[in-house]
Amino acid sequence: TVDGSFATLLTREQLRVGRGGDGTLTVRNDGGVSADEIVIGPNQADPPDGAIGTVSVEGTGTEDPEAAHLSAGEGDLIVGETGTGILTLANEAFVGATRILAGQEMGGDARITVNASLLSAVDTFFVGAVDVVSEALLGAGEITLIDGDLGAELFILEAGSRLLGTGVVVSPTVIAYGEISPGVTTEEAKGTAESLGTLRFEGDVTFEDATLVIEVAGPDAFDIIEVTGNATVTRTTINLRFVNDYTPATGDQFEFLSSSGTVSLEDAQLEVEGLDAGFTFNLMEEGGTLMIITDEGMDTEGEGESEGANEGECESEGTGEMPRGGCPAAASSRPTTPEGDFLAVSMMLCVLFALRRANGKTHWKRG
Repeated sequence: TVDGSFATLLTREQLRVGRGGDGTLTVRNDGGVSADEIVIGPNQADPPDGAIGTVSVEGTGTEDPEAAHLSAGEGDLIVGETGTGILTLANEAFVGATRILAGQEMGGDARITVNASLLSAVDTFFVGAVDVVSEALLGAGEITLIDGDLGAELFILEAGSRLLGTGVVVSPTVIAYGEISPGVTTEEAKGTAESLGTLRFEGDVTFEDATLVIEVAGPDAFDIIEVTGNATVTRTTINLRFVNDYTPATGDQFEFLSSSGTVSLEDAQLEVEGLDAGFTFNLMEEGGTLMIITDEGMDTEGEGESEGANEGECESEGTGEMPRGGCPAAASSRPTTPEGDFLAVSMMLCVLFALRRANGKTHWKRG
């Protein structure tokens, strides 16, 4: 435990937490930890059963990023490389590195929670790993934001990995092959209108072979994805989940994705949960907004008016009726990702501050 404003742990070597067994590191009350590389969880082949690395960084509630912090300097922060690694940030904490690698090898399992805090990579932030030849899943990660911020020059969410919650992802380029699920993730909120929320991407976003989970609790109550740049949605499944006992009427529409730039929609499919059979929907793009319109739903008397969509009915551009259960996704080949040049860790906050100021924000905390 590193506790207190004058408590500091410094090493020019690799810092490992839970490599061969259970390991725990707690940083709180303005304490700080810095190492050339930080590894949370096992990072060797065939790790011992039950080996888990757990790191918790908790601030004092101030917006000063020099408060409770964990830094990998010019090196990597590796979470759950070949086993389970757990990283939790809370109460205005800061964790940063040149690169962040989560669940990057066979058996990797990264679990990251960012609660009113900042997790930032100067260069790249990878979540999950897929074999580039067979496309088999190697490792996976799950990131939960609770009004938290992520920052990176390039953010990639691989298939089998998930980004959940409410908050902001500050990155010029986001590529998501996994699941994006905005909203509140607590058990108490599950299935109610309290579970709805907004996930914001400050930059360009590509959703390819991904899944977007959107909960709907009413005609004006649903999860939202905001994009300040351009949004590309290709071969992606929109999982529409009706909660809070809400049944849509014909004409109800849900504008779940908005972009300040352009929106490109191709080969999307729609899956619907929480409704009886007999509802059909249109997925449309209009003026930088993706929306789902209830084509045939409950009438004003509360009685169903429509038959379900014909089996196999689908528009390749994602603008026609979508059958319940969705359309088959087309096969794809995944591009490899070039690595950028490493930057000094001292530039980490400057890069993020500049990005946020460009969007009208003067501090790193989500406003």
